[in-house]
Amino acid sequence: MTGVRPAGEDPDGLVTVGRFIDPIAAELARSRLESDGLICFIQGGGLGSLLPTATVFPILLQVRAADADCSGVDLLRNA
Repeated sequence: MTGVRPAGEDPDGLVTVGRFIDPIAAELARSRLESDGLICFIQGGGLGSLLPTATVFPILLQVRAADADCSGVDLLRNA
């Protein structure tokens, strides 16, 4: 992709802070981080409705690189 910098160089770049198979668990984690004021993105969450074997593909929970060291993200990583 042209113009995309690594997350370490771009504070607005996205960092994956969680990988899930269960879409409900991913949504709960997203909700928890958003309650701390973080902007979160879920990647791959819609595959389950398209492919019956989509559990092979993880659902990624991502936050801005600048927010990756927040206490809510640390709590999620240690859960």
